[in-house]
This record gives sequence, C-alpha cells and structure tokens, in this order.
Amino acid sequence: MICGGGHVSMPIIQLGRQIGCYVTVLEDRPKFADNARRAGADKVICDTFEAGLEQIPGDSDTFFVIVTRGHVYDRICLESIVRKPHAYIGMMGSHRRVAQVKHSVLENGADPQVISQLHSPIGLDIKAETPEEIAISIMAEIIQVRIRINEEPVIRMKSGMQS
Repeated sequence: MICGGGHVSMPIIQLGRQIGCYVTVLEDRPKFADNARRAGADKVICDTFEAGLEQIPGDSDTFFVIVTRGHVYDRICLESIVRKPHAYIGMMGSHRRVAQVKHSVLENGADPQVISQLHSPIGLDIKAETPEEIAISIMAEIIQVRIRINEEPVIRMKSGMQS
C-alpha cells in the first residue's frame, strides 16, 4: 500500500509488481493517480488521504509505504495507518521531518510501541540517490521484513524435542 504517487512511487510500483505484490496506490492528485495506473498499480485510489485510507483495512500482510509530498500528508497517513493491522510501516523523509511527524502523531494518541517500529528513514541504507535506487532500497527492506515475519522460530522443549 503506497501513500503518494510521486516520482519515487513509480519504480516502487514496478518493483512491487515484479516480486509478486498486489500494489495499491493512494494519491489525491488525478494526474499522479493516472501515472500510478500507467506504472502498473493493481489498484489506484484517487481521493484525499483520509478518505482513501478509510477504504484500506490493513492486515498482517499489509506493507504500508508513505512517500507523500509533504509532512502534513505524512502525518495524516501515519495517524491512520498506526491504528490498522500491518506487517510494516515505512516513511520517507529527512530526520527532522520524520521527528516532527512522529511527535505530532504521538501527541494525538498513537501507540508509542507502534511508532517505535516505524521504518524511517525508509529502505536499507545503500546510499540510494535516484528514485529507482530509493525504490530498490525500500523493496529490499520490505523483502527483509517479509522474510523475518515468515520465519517460524523453533521452540525447544525441555526434553530436547522441537515443535
């Protein structure tokens, strides 16, 4: 689930589809929503971030990527998403911008434990610069989290048996 349909979203959409993800994009600007459709998104919601996120219930397999055009929209998205079931929440932005958004969301009653699990800066630290490189770092982090979630820990019983 990608919040924002700007230049970084396009390669995220394409990479997500290539690795078998169902990609939904939420964008409030019709021109950018059309770009997301052309990039191959499975579903595009062109609506306000508030109304669009009301349509997304989230679940334990939902990976939320927040790449909007400003901290106001980041905050709106994060406030809604932290209250939904999810596997991952990542948000793009400078350390200062992210700190401001997190502070605001916490002041509005978000669970500090959920906020502490926010992946930001989003993506693996590979010194990415271009939208395509940033998308690769984001998708690599999502793959890493997905694999970690799907690994079932082995529980060792006192008798040495495994379950």
